[in-house]
Amino acid sequence: MTLERAEIVLPARGRFDLRATVLGPGHGPSPPYRWHEGRRPVLERAEELADGSVHLLRIRPEPRGVVLEVTGRDAREIEVLAPLAARVRRALSLDVDLADFHRTCRADPFLRPLARPGLGRMLRGTSAFEDVVGMLAGNDGSTQAATGTIGRLVRLGRRVTAQPGLRAFPSPRTIARAGVSRLASLVGLGERASPIVRLSREIAAGRRDLEALRHLDAGTTARALREIRGLGPLDVARLLLVLGHLDQAVHDGAARSFARRALGGDGAPLERWLRRQAPWRGLALWLASRPADPDVAVPLRPGRSPEVPARRAARRTGHGTPRSRARGRQRRRPAS
Repeated sequence: MTLERAEIVLPARGRFDLRATVLGPGHGPSPPYRWHEGRRPVLERAEELADGSVHLLRIRPEPRGVVLEVTGRDAREIEVLAPLAARVRRALSLDVDLADFHRTCRADPFLRPLARPGLGRMLRGTSAFEDVVGMLAGNDGSTQAATGTIGRLVRLGRRVTAQPGLRAFPSPRTIARAGVSRLASLVGLGERASPIVRLSREIAAGRRDLEALRHLDAGTTARALREIRGLGPLDVARLLLVLGHLDQAVHDGAARSFARRALGGDGAPLERWLRRQAPWRGLALWLASRPADPDVAVPLRPGRSPEVPARRAARRTGHGTPRSRARGRQRRRPAS
């Protein structure tokens, strides 16, 4: 099979930083993503289309957004390139304009550092199915344990010819065929396997459409998520934020700890602080309560940037600020 390669520039709305999106507070790259640090950092993953073809996606920073490089069968064809570009736009939240949020940050001592590096976007899956399954797979352990579980789940996905070491996130049909016992034992999901397989079978049979959630308001989306077996109240709150409802606050342990440490209490003081952050309450609380480097637990004080631990880690490993070249048009070339 002949592989083709195509490149396209995906512009972002407003200020965008690929490194801050991938490594920002409260999240980080987990399978099927791979992050390669360096002077020219690259985010890559394998992606399966509806026809079963699997393509290698490599994403590099570009002054206006990112450059998406696609390698695979018929990669030059618009029928292939367009849906892959749309999925990457979703994953990186390129269509979200955070200019108003950063203005809100500048008015608050605990959020002011966030405005400078342009934080706020979250690295998501390329589909709502991936986001929901990721929540179901990792909702009862630490971030490290959840990443390991999702990594084992991704082993069920299809390999990409351009880089056989990478696999795509498994489709609903693939997970449905795997069954509960295989996911419980080989993947290590235990009792979480049942709701994941059930959801996958519902989607594969056309009884549930998670992609339709992007067209719903927060209340309707929350009701739809609560109907999914295995999702608790905190899972629903986190998914609302991931799905783009940025005014929905997640009152988890990290948020309560931030409120007690920085605001003097997680009751009325937190609610007063949240009212000042509308319509960005969820995003503001998520970012303020989580350091950029989860391995470095440091108190958040006014004027302290959550990016400080990440910058220190970068200096220790010798990685500096990324450099990228402007590319103003779509570029295509056959794979060598």
